[in-house]
Formats: sequence, C-alpha cells, structure tokens
Amino acid sequence: MAHGPEASAAVCAHLDGLGVERLQLERCEPKALLEALALRGCNQVLWECGPELAASALREGCVQQLAAVIAPKLLGGLAARTPLGDLGLVDVNAAMPWQGPQLQRLGPDLLWRLQAGSEP
Repeated sequence: MAHGPEASAAVCAHLDGLGVERLQLERCEPKALLEALALRGCNQVLWECGPELAASALREGCVQQLAAVIAPKLLGGLAARTPLGDLGLVDVNAAMPWQGPQLQRLGPDLLWRLQAGSEP
C-alpha cells in the first residue's frame, strides 16, 4: 500500500497490524511511486484507477500501454463524467442490457455498436 506523509497514523497502524506492506512516499504522484517501485525491482505496474490518477499518470509519462475493458452497460450520471446524464441507477445490475456487439474501425477510432435487448 503506497501512501503519502499525510496518511492517518491510525490507518497505518491498522494496516501494519494486518501485515500489509506499506510504502510511504514523499509525494503522492505516479512518477514518485514508479521510482520507488523500481528501486524494489518492480518494473511493471497496473494502474487500475479513477480519472484523476489516470490523468496524472498520463501527464507524468508513466503509461506505456493502455488496456480498456468495455462492458455493455450504460450507467451515466453527472458525477460519473460520462456522456450520459443521470439514469437513476444505483447498481450496475440494474443497467439496461445490450447485445450483439459489433466493432468497426473508423480511421484511428473504433465504433462499437450494440442493440438494446435482454441478457441471455
């Protein structure tokens, strides 16, 4: 678990009690994390994160490969930073199902087409 100097002492003590290895960084920045991990022999990192950390990792030149998982569900919401407004969903299982994915190349872009339907 990597964290900055502002991490709660109580949380750190709890993690220590659970046997979680902690890595305290002087700066909570992707590049600082990669440098610290490289000193430990780690040269490959999976950034599974939200939009702020993803943008920071890209800005700091910490990303050499992108992988995206796209699930055929539309959730939306103003806070979700998606092209959809609020659909009133509170659970991914309540999302409208989509079927028959077709992928088409449009120059350097990809067009993903789906049809509304019920899950099998």
